[in-house]
Amino acid sequence: MSAAVWTTRDGRKILIRKMENRHLFNTIEMLRRQAPLLHAQVSSSFFGAELVLHGEAALDAIEYEQHAFENMTVEEFMLARWPKYAALVEEAWRRGLELLEFDNDHALRISTALVCRALVGKTEEVA
Repeated sequence: MSAAVWTTRDGRKILIRKMENRHLFNTIEMLRRQAPLLHAQVSSSFFGAELVLHGEAALDAIEYEQHAFENMTVEEFMLARWPKYAALVEEAWRRGLELLEFDNDHALRISTALVCRALVGKTEEVA
């Protein structure tokens, strides 16, 4: 298994285990700020999937994925969907760093608002 690597803003590659504590903390917080957008993108991808997919197996698969997604908190979604986020958080835990509390309710409200805005935009395009 290869070691997890983070790519910095300026394109440098750094082993997550070699990141300074402050860099590790700031990277986790940056990804947490992006979490509602990433969550909204996945959430909105379920809308209309049944119009594109054909066949019982395909529809069952999308329904299964949607059900699993809807039963996750936003942070569980991030940990499951973004392996680099999971590696960063795991490294912070390993070091005993104190992370800020992840506000799942706030992230979910933002995600829901983004999905609603996207859906309204799509219906306005059709009209």
